[in-house]
Amino acid sequence: MLYSVECGQVNDAGEQFCYVDRDTYIGWRTFHGFCSRCHAQDALGSTFAPNLLDRMREFDFSGFVERTANGFTGQVGVMPPWKDNPNVSKRYQELFAYLKARSDGALPPGRPKKKP
Repeated sequence: MLYSVECGQVNDAGEQFCYVDRDTYIGWRTFHGFCSRCHAQDALGSTFAPNLLDRMREFDFSGFVERTANGFTGQVGVMPPWKDNPNVSKRYQELFAYLKARSDGALPPGRPKKKP
């Protein structure tokens, strides 16, 4: 499997959270550092960038890398290419793991915790 998610843990305040593997956590961190400004928090989309939970069902890893590396022109806007930004281009696998976990319904919205 591309990701590992264990949900149902409860913190001291009584709030539930999920533990994820290292790659999925790094994907979450990378997404929120570079992608969420357009695709919104938790990849749910905005007025000018699509909901990635729906889009991830259309792509395998190579299709995801193609679009992320080279950018994409859609009906509303343009996603820039990320291939020249090492903070993103070195993290395609991790981004894919995070977005697949979200799109598969394994990871709910919010900040996950990295497994100890």
